[in-house]
Amino acid sequence: MVGSGSFQARGFASRLDALFAHPGIKRSIDLEALFDYLYFHMIPSPGALYRDVEEILLGQAVVYRDGRVSRHFYRQAPYTENPGRCRREL
Repeated sequence: MVGSGSFQARGFASRLDALFAHPGIKRSIDLEALFDYLYFHMIPSPGALYRDVEEILLGQAVVYRDGRVSRHFYRQAPYTENPGRCRREL
């Protein structure tokens, strides 16, 4: 998903070449993401190498309504901590 600068252009694609086929979306490198990649050998999610491009995470839904984008997870695995159980039981 992308929103360039003032969020005038929005797009959604499963591949970057399809995303950059939109004329309103610029191919501008995010220097902080480039540093992260060169130093840590990875770019933290939901970031991307290109400025104003974000990854949609697994299990996440993106809703565009009334000019606003909201994100939420439609499914999260339940987690309950049980301190009484020992590691051998797990």
